[in-house]
Amino acid sequence: MGSGVHGTNGLNPAISYQIYKTYVIPRLRYGLEVLPLTKSNIEELEIFHRKNLRHLQSLPERTSNAVVLLLLGALPIEAEIHKRHLSLLYSIVSCDNSKIKDVMIRQIATNYDNKKSVFSRILNILEMYDLPFINYLQKNLPKRDIWKEEIKKKVNQYWNAQLKYEARNKTSLKNMNIENLEIGKTAQVWNLQNQPRLELRKAIIKARMMTGAYILQSDKHKFTHFVAEPLCQLCNTENEDIIHMVTSCPVLSTIGEKYYVEMKMEILDSIDQLNGILSAAISWK
Repeated sequence: MGSGVHGTNGLNPAISYQIYKTYVIPRLRYGLEVLPLTKSNIEELEIFHRKNLRHLQSLPERTSNAVVLLLLGALPIEAEIHKRHLSLLYSIVSCDNSKIKDVMIRQIATNYDNKKSVFSRILNILEMYDLPFINYLQKNLPKRDIWKEEIKKKVNQYWNAQLKYEARNKTSLKNMNIENLEIGKTAQVWNLQNQPRLELRKAIIKARMMTGAYILQSDKHKFTHFVAEPLCQLCNTENEDIIHMVTSCPVLSTIGEKYYVEMKMEILDSIDQLNGILSAAISWK
């Protein structure tokens, strides 16, 4: 992928992802809904997909797979292919050709357990996302735009839960608020509209720190089998880990103080709002 959409040199990752989503994903999943893909086939597509999303965000290879997707609010390729399956189902159920519908019914009846059958996979996908079965859709077919919205809602809900569960079990993400991430929404760290490129580079450092991918002296100490010193190279007083860098390094403290005031005000405002809500609820009772 060209350098124009690489994090440090190019566009805001949120904009780059929209370009990728518009031009790359449709071609990547084209026609795959009718092919009997194996798990290894899907994994190869996922590797390619995640590699591109890491590239857009300038994140290293060791970054958690789940958070690479969640930061951009992106779905796995498997989910994108599932959406193609469900779109194909709607086209068949809504068409006026009775022969195509008869073929569908016969295929469902004779190939229910055949994993290579398109309709067997569609039935599994409907169950996976808690969507109405084919018999119900034939009798209560919604409008296409309503069906698309329902698919989007169910697919996003499912993968949002799956990816967050995976992310919560990663020790590298212990300093990240996973609950603020959402499929379909770009993370706040990439909210950089009309910002200079310097702000983008700062955001990339923030993203690496949140995801545990920013290399500090304590990391180098472990990665080099204790050859590199873990001591902070700025102050030489403590081991340099993320807590030391952000909160206690005396050399960096003057830089951080101006942000601490803003953070304190945000926290106090949130507490005041919460107290107001609690007071209103108590008085209402």
